[in-house]
Amino acid sequence: MRRKDRMLDRDKAIEIMTKAPYCVLSTSPLSVPDFKPNKDALYKNSDCFGSKESHFNPDNNELEPQNQIFSIPISFVYHENKLFIHTAKAGRKIAFFRDGALLCAVFVGRVQVPELYTHEELQQIAQDEPKKLGSHVFTTEYESTIAYGRIFALRDIKEQDKAMSLLCAKYMPDKMEFVQTSVNTERKHLNVYEIVLEQISAKAKVLG
Repeated sequence: MRRKDRMLDRDKAIEIMTKAPYCVLSTSPLSVPDFKPNKDALYKNSDCFGSKESHFNPDNNELEPQNQIFSIPISFVYHENKLFIHTAKAGRKIAFFRDGALLCAVFVGRVQVPELYTHEELQQIAQDEPKKLGSHVFTTEYESTIAYGRIFALRDIKEQDKAMSLLCAKYMPDKMEFVQTSVNTERKHLNVYEIVLEQISAKAKVLG
């Protein structure tokens, strides 16, 4: 981390992670054991990419597997150094969520533009300390956690049930009595995963 003065300890990193309503998971083929792209969900070349560089296969106009980067915002729950998530059984993500694949998870906590000065104070700062405008006015206060870990599918029914119970306790604690009925009904359409965390770091910018 470049700004060591903004580094937070592990407990604060976990606090930010736990409170976040969702996270963004990212990975790439080089991080996935025996990666096999989903042929039904490959990107097609189009004007939206802007560049016509040779990242696409000229024979089928599809993004080459080695150039695919996968990111997805997803609901999650943190418990005992693991993240738990669930997905449908279909989609591009399945090719990336192979056992042992390395993922990066990003969590964003509080974010706000600081309002520290009156108009008159800003006028004085602009005159006497113009560099302070960039660091204290035209900036953002934030806190965030980045974690790396390896994903594994939960195949044991009891482990699936525990993960789904943890997820539902986070997002809808008032409906826990109905969770198991829903899980039993949807299990054949459901993938449940754990992400075993290997590295966690966090930083924040907070102005006085």
